[in-house]
Amino acid sequence: KLLLFFCVLFSLFSICSAFGFDTRQERNVCITVMIVSGLLLNFFGVQLFKTSLFVLISLGAFFIATDILAPQFDNQPVYTYLACSSIGLGFAIAGISFIRFGLVLMGLFTGWLIAGICYITVLHLIPDPDEIVFYCVAGAFAGVGALIAIKGKRIFVIITTAICGAFSIVSAIDLATHRYQFTILHFRDRDIDEIEWGLLAIWVVLGTAGILIQIRSKIQPRELRSKRYPGVVDAKIDPLLESF
Repeated sequence: KLLLFFCVLFSLFSICSAFGFDTRQERNVCITVMIVSGLLLNFFGVQLFKTSLFVLISLGAFFIATDILAPQFDNQPVYTYLACSSIGLGFAIAGISFIRFGLVLMGLFTGWLIAGICYITVLHLIPDPDEIVFYCVAGAFAGVGALIAIKGKRIFVIITTAICGAFSIVSAIDLATHRYQFTILHFRDRDIDEIEWGLLAIWVVLGTAGILIQIRSKIQPRELRSKRYPGVVDAKIDPLLESF
């Protein structure tokens, strides 16, 4: 039921995003979905693993597809966002159906997010009109994230969901202030300002709090213990899990 609930929320988010937040109602729906999803990921990512996996993959695929496709189809934003929504939903369904694949996607999206943070803080200062540097760094981070994620370690799930959940909340705050500039596309020709540094500070605080709270839960998701998923490490033989 919870999974179905977030599937409906993502559908509402997709529809409202397609119309560019033109009305207060559309904007408020998107803000609500991003905050609720962020809270789930940040504080309950490992406890509600399968639902969190769906939320993280759907939103992650949506935003990455938007970053890539939106500049190419500026004259058709509705079709672009609907296409990105379909991509997000498709990857999310595949991810929760095949947990190992879902973990790889989780690692890819987390690596991409960290690369994006590196870009808006440092990498955008490098002259790079075609963003080759960003895509190289993002590819490297995403690859490393996927390699780590495939082992299915509980601590990785905790860190990943906390980081991504905190960023979703921060993005919602950014959207609520009518700025919506906390994206890679808006940092090509300018430096990060004081408000955006404040948003990054909130992201760090929320992410750290989420990691600590989830570590204290001592819960190991059934999906990560199951022998039905080859390549996923069992909690009983994982030294990192035993240390927490």
